Amino acid sequence: MKTAIVTGANRGLGLEVVRQLATEQGMRVLLTSRSEAGAGAAGAMQVERTEVIFHQLDVADPESIQSFADYVRTDIGTVDVLINNAGIHYDTFQDTLTADFQIVEEAWQVNTVGPWRLVQATLPPVAQGWGRAGGQRLQCQRLLRRELARHAGLRGDQSRSQYAHAEAIRRSG
Repeated sequence: MKTAIVTGANRGLGLEVVRQLATEQGMRVLLTSRSEAGAGAAGAMQVERTEVIFHQLDVADPESIQSFADYVRTDIGTVDVLINNAGIHYDTFQDTLTADFQIVEEAWQVNTVGPWRLVQATLPPVAQGWGRAGGQRLQCQRLLRRELARHAGLRGDQSRSQYAHAEAIRRSG
């Protein structure tokens, strides 16, 4: 049975993704959320004869990420899909010149740094799920870097992932 991880999945889009992966794709799904509300959401899915497992995960907390990654390695093993859905502060109300940097930094931690850390921490089990096709990880990295660079209008050496992401954010504000 294939396994998926979905972050921020206790409600909304994340919960629907969990439902579809479990019921339509027949996958075992790790439903994560920073609060215990995810336990109730996972429990409700059990009625549909699915394998949905709740695990607490706060993507803004490096210790929570490491604890989750340890759980995945020891109790789950191979992971086929990782969906970083957790996110906060869709702050279209902010203006570049008057932005509240407390909100910006919190959003940066949850929406960018947290998923990045989670990918790094769960890479071994996820890479196992990619099968024996070792080039897939590099291909995914290239595609991500290319998309970030394209979004920011960058070329050549400017398209390094960290720079491209920061520059894409800067140029879109």
